[in-house]
Formats: sequence, structure tokens, C-alpha cells
Amino acid sequence: MDCFVLPSCFEGLGLAGIEAQAASLPAFFSDKIPAEAGVSSLAHFISLNEEPIYWAQAILDASNCPRTDVSGIIKMSGYDLTTEIKKFIMLFRYIEGDTKHD
Repeated sequence: MDCFVLPSCFEGLGLAGIEAQAASLPAFFSDKIPAEAGVSSLAHFISLNEEPIYWAQAILDASNCPRTDVSGIIKMSGYDLTTEIKKFIMLFRYIEGDTKHD
């Protein structure tokens, strides 16, 4: 892929867009996508009121974007599976009353 485009009218968080950014793809979201989906500088939000040519030009302008490792940014944004699993384990241990483990 060269870019990820999500011109949705109704969407939740848009995890596929976060995954696209993790793969170092420029991601183009409609203004109906929650801002939380923009976890890196690769995210671009465009109004659905814009003409298709505006979307096309924005995509073309980003087409020569260098692919870089943004995994650290994704992780810092709270989308790291290993970190989240550890949080759930700690939560379940707390709920069960087991406070001896970290």
C-alpha cells in the first residue's frame, strides 16, 4: 500500500487507521473519525465537505513520504499489545486480591 484512506461518514475509533500508521503509511481520515485515531504525524484529517480533487491532491502530496519506523510513537499512544496485556494481568490480579505480583 502507498497510503490508507478512510473517508467514512460514521466510524468508531478507526483501529485500521492506527494499524496503517504503525505500518508507516500516510493515513487520510474524514473529519468524522475521532481525533484519537491520529496517533502520529502520518495522520491527516480532511473534511467530507471537500471536493474529491482536494482529497486526491492531499494523497498525491504525501505519496513521496519516506517510510520510517513509528512503532515507538504507536506504543507511547497506548497501542502496544504487550504493554496492554501486562496492564490487564495486573488489573485481574488486583480484582482477585493478589497484590504480591507486579
